[in-house]
Order: sequence, then C-alpha cells, then structure tokens
Amino acid sequence: MGVLGDVIGAHALMEAARQRGSLPLPVLTALLDRPPRKENFAPGSRLRMVMGDRVADLEVGAAGELYLIAPNGERKSLEADMDGSDSMTADVAPWQILSYFAAMPIKVVKDRATTLGWIDTHILETIAACPLLLRTPAPGFESVWTHHTAEGVVVCHREGIVEPITLSLFCASAHDRRRGEYLTNAALRDGSAAFLMRMYIALRKVAELVDEERSQWATSLAERVLPLIKEKLLFH
Repeated sequence: MGVLGDVIGAHALMEAARQRGSLPLPVLTALLDRPPRKENFAPGSRLRMVMGDRVADLEVGAAGELYLIAPNGERKSLEADMDGSDSMTADVAPWQILSYFAAMPIKVVKDRATTLGWIDTHILETIAACPLLLRTPAPGFESVWTHHTAEGVVVCHREGIVEPITLSLFCASAHDRRRGEYLTNAALRDGSAAFLMRMYIALRKVAELVDEERSQWATSLAERVLPLIKEKLLFH
C-alpha cells in the first residue's frame, strides 16, 4: 500500500464512523493485532512495490542491499530499511492506517450510552513503541537518517516528523495537554528508544508552533524525555 493508500484507509474508517455514528471496536483491534514484521528476502529476490502513484520493481542484492530495476533493466542502488540484514519491514499498512486515525480522540461506548474509556492513547502508545521504521516509501525514494539500536531502528531527531505515528503524537499533544502529558508519561514508563524519540520529536515540534506559554509546557515535557534518549546514545 502506498502513502496515499494509508491515508485513504484512515479516511475510510473516519467516514464509516461518521455515517454509522460509531465504529465497532473489533475493527480497530483487528488492525492493532497486525503489527509490522521483519520479512527475510534471499539475495536475488524480486519485489514489486507501490510507491506513491507508481509501481516499482526491486531486487535484493547479494549483501541485502536494495536495487530499483528500471524499465530498460538498469539497476539503481537504493537506501532502504534493511537494518544491515536481508530483511525488510512488511505489513506496515494496518498500523499506518491506525497512526492517522488515532490522531483524534476515540471514545469506547457500550450500548451507545455508557462510556468505558478512550482507546486512542492506547493505540498511539502501542504503535509509538514499535522498534521499526514506520514510514511508507514515497515517490523519489528519499531516505532518512536513523539510529540502529539493539531494539531496532529509531529515526534521528534531526529529521523531524517523517512518520505518521509521530505526526499523530504531535497532533494529540498540540490539541490536548492531558493527552500530551499522558503520552509523555507513557513513553517514560515504556522506556523504549522508539517511543522516547518519537515523543521528543513531537513535543519539540509542538514547542515550535504554539504560543509562548504552551511552548514552555511542551519544552518542559521534552526535557523530561531527553535524558533517557541521551542515555541510549541517540542524541548528537
């Protein structure tokens, strides 16, 4: 599924919820129960991937590197999320769709009357802790700077917001202090490099774009996260 496919999938969920007045909880849990996974490809494997508005033919090289196969058969080396091995991230779409969808508050209601709680923060904190690069390749195949840790891959803070999940963390924190504080505390409790870095990037962007008083609030939260990031040698 391409970049627009993720957005269209999330929009379809929103439209269904709008028309029905609700969305069955099993729809969301079914998507959440399909996390991205590492999939191994042997050297010489051929892949076909939707990249934006076009289909690309790819080939895995002898050392796990990835090549774009041009219509004339010419091969162009690409930088991809191969983690220095012969594996790629597969089945990203379910969590990408949820990443966009959970940017808004989602109330869980029983029998259309009794509020049981909110599931959006649970979705966000689950996806944010994923130690894989959650970014659908876009036209142009541009790469991003990452840090490789024992847990997996973490986007460098200098890249800013390049993953949908980080964008949703930003939206949640920018529009609701309670959600921002809850998610910050969740990142601190979780302690994973991925969640901490995504939360730090989101909070720093909030601090850049809001008024001075709220900027100070977002900065104070980011400063709580920063020491743990430095402990993991992910800040330079």
